[in-house]
Amino acid sequence: MENEVIPITQAAKYLNVHINTLRNWIKNNKIQYITTPGGHYRLLKTELIKLMQQYNFPVPEELISRKHNIYIIDDNQMFLDVCVEFFRQYPEYRLTTFTNGFDALLKIADQKPDLILLDIYLPKMDGYEFISRLKNNNHLKNIKIIAISNYQNEEPKTKAENIDYFHFKGDDLQLLLSKIKKYL
Repeated sequence: MENEVIPITQAAKYLNVHINTLRNWIKNNKIQYITTPGGHYRLLKTELIKLMQQYNFPVPEELISRKHNIYIIDDNQMFLDVCVEFFRQYPEYRLTTFTNGFDALLKIADQKPDLILLDIYLPKMDGYEFISRLKNNNHLKNIKIIAISNYQNEEPKTKAENIDYFHFKGDDLQLLLSKIKKYL
């Protein structure tokens, strides 16, 4: 996935170099990087692959295989289980599930998803607050979001929040899959 973010410890392993060597390359602008709010370096996967190709490093298959990374954030474990089971038949999707938005935001620092399926009513942080935090971050604001809810009356509110699509949980998962394909 093009927008995946890789911690420099992992990138150093791919390059088979010491982490301090990679830090020096970053400081000398030999590779583009991003910095987390905590001051840690991260590399975009595309930049790491470009560097590996430029200096004739072998590029591991896992870096070039294309899987769409989808986060599903929902406090209903049964819905999460149904989604995971449904998507097993589609190996091009890698699902990561969360039962609250707070945990998902922590994970996004290490691995940016291509798309997020987001329940509106969540513990710790509701879907609207999650969206607000996501959209206020320049690195994350373009992630596609499909709101999911048991309440059909949420659809007008989600449109006001710049959500790409609203999916009623009672609808068929094939419909959800078609929308996922549209936004990826």
